[in-house]
Amino acid sequence: MQPPNPQPITLSKNPLSGREPGIEKGVLLAVSGGPDSTAMAHAMVHSPVLNKSSKWVLAHINHGLRQKESEADLEFVADLAEKLGKETGKQVLFESKSLAPGEIPETGLEAHARNIRYSWLDQTAHSLGISWVFTGHTRSDQAETLIMRMLRGAGWKGMRGIQAERKLGLTTGVFRPLLNFSRDQVLAYCQHYGLSFREDSSNRNNTFLRNRIRNHLLPSLSAEFGGNLEEALASLSRMAGIFYPREVELAGASLRALEKPRAGKQIVLDLEELKRINSRDFSAAMIALWTREGWPLDAIPRKRWEKLTSQITKSGYKEDLPGGIRLEVFSRTAVLTPA
Repeated sequence: MQPPNPQPITLSKNPLSGREPGIEKGVLLAVSGGPDSTAMAHAMVHSPVLNKSSKWVLAHINHGLRQKESEADLEFVADLAEKLGKETGKQVLFESKSLAPGEIPETGLEAHARNIRYSWLDQTAHSLGISWVFTGHTRSDQAETLIMRMLRGAGWKGMRGIQAERKLGLTTGVFRPLLNFSRDQVLAYCQHYGLSFREDSSNRNNTFLRNRIRNHLLPSLSAEFGGNLEEALASLSRMAGIFYPREVELAGASLRALEKPRAGKQIVLDLEELKRINSRDFSAAMIALWTREGWPLDAIPRKRWEKLTSQITKSGYKEDLPGGIRLEVFSRTAVLTPA
């Protein structure tokens, strides 16, 4: 049986063409050793349209979570870098970092691991004078992310999902060249080119929400209702990307209607305007305010926002919000004071 055509995982043009800084200084490839990042590394290093890159760097972080399995992943990526260099005659380097067991807190493990990983990728790229970090996220990852965010009640911002390109650090950006391709296409590519890859045993651990979505929910939905669920979710992501800027614009207008001149560090809101605004526009305005001020938006769960919406117009109400934000409601104003 012939494998599916792997042709889609190629580049007909430089996706970063015309951007400054470009890829001439090199590209850092975040490679775990799994099929997605292995296929990405192979496709990118072999790509004739990215031959302006002066060097390729396969970067791997050992989170120290799976002991010998994690050590074998590191060795695999190091060998892959050497192999790709020999196959292409290009400069392919290897960078790695190993975390000590227990260095990542068990509470919020996935989020902590992701933050540590991206911080290290940024630092490594910057130290090598590289502007772009490529990751192997696929359309299948996008579908899982969108389902997760639906379950958590995300708005248009969250429903944009994984962005194909975003800023990482002061001098670096992240690009995801496989985001339009499914995991099945990735596996077909690996089969076609005879690429071996590592299997992460933690992907079978259904303690994690993403794994339950990947291993159970998405296959069940596809089997029950048919159709291309991944493509439908990708379409939703694109739609959210269209509506989100408009939402930001409207939220900014609502915030301007509510705000009075600042009193030093204090944010002062007009109580009469607060009484007139509907709950949806109020929530959007507060999210815009929290974002602008750099306050910890993620620390406030939805129920806390709902309580704030109903209480902020009551004179005499006081509340201490996450991040050290103090809310006090007076006869004509509501005042937010950061710590």
